[in-house]
Amino acid sequence: MCREKDFLSWYERWLDEMLNGYNTGSFGYGPGGKTEDFFSIIETSTDSEEINEAFHAFNRLPELDDKDISKLLTYINSDKDYIREGISSVIKQCNLPCRDEQIETWLNDESANVRRNAIRLAEQRNLVKFRSKIYNMILTDTSKDVVERAYLTLNSSEKNTGTDLSLTHDECLQLLQSEHESIRYWVSNTSVWTKDDSALLISLLNDRNPMVRANAVRNLDKLMIKESVPHILVFLEEERTKPDADREYNDCHSIDSAMKLLSNMSDESCVPELLLWAVHTTDDFYRLNAVNTIIKLGDI
Repeated sequence: MCREKDFLSWYERWLDEMLNGYNTGSFGYGPGGKTEDFFSIIETSTDSEEINEAFHAFNRLPELDDKDISKLLTYINSDKDYIREGISSVIKQCNLPCRDEQIETWLNDESANVRRNAIRLAEQRNLVKFRSKIYNMILTDTSKDVVERAYLTLNSSEKNTGTDLSLTHDECLQLLQSEHESIRYWVSNTSVWTKDDSALLISLLNDRNPMVRANAVRNLDKLMIKESVPHILVFLEEERTKPDADREYNDCHSIDSAMKLLSNMSDESCVPELLLWAVHTTDDFYRLNAVNTIIKLGDI
């Protein structure tokens, strides 16, 4: 949030920070001033958002002296979750000292924002040590933001840390049971599937996320799993008979992929369902796809 009352105040602050060597990458957000101003906000404000902005403001300073660092580290064991959130973020941003035991504590913090920050800290400091814990957080944490952060941290580990700690295939398969649609989508989209996974891919045709269903169809097509055809036909029948009001925007991807799969399978049993799509659906896009698929099968 911009805290200046008018443009002139904002402009004067910009000049001051430029002259003093501040990091202006996110200029204009949060409070202006020096360390004593930020500490004053942390100590006296009752607004948790303002306090959080004050913590982030330390990252804009050209440097922190030992006195400032020592004072910041006194907030580590605060009983206020927004203080722990602020200090855990500053420690990562400013690369302040932090023991592995403290990261472990924060990974189990009652605050989801603190746990998310702790994952970032673990990635920065000692991801190998915390890899197992972070994977378990994907499975068990109650916060969608924390689960997504944990997943992305492990899957980008080689790029960000130089050590490949990304999820194994078996771990990815386990994550397909996640309650979080984003996790199931990412896993279905990035996993390397083999024909041994055909039964699982077929089961994903029933996932409530249309993009997971689309990924399942695409991979069944890529692997040329012929035994998937009856299941694809059931899937298409269910989509065809679904009321338009219940059809989601992304359903078009799974329907289009399903018809493409059928066009590659050379199976005449597909034709009756495709004819129903060509004749009885109101969407010209689906009707045209159905006709083109029948043509590719060689029946017209």
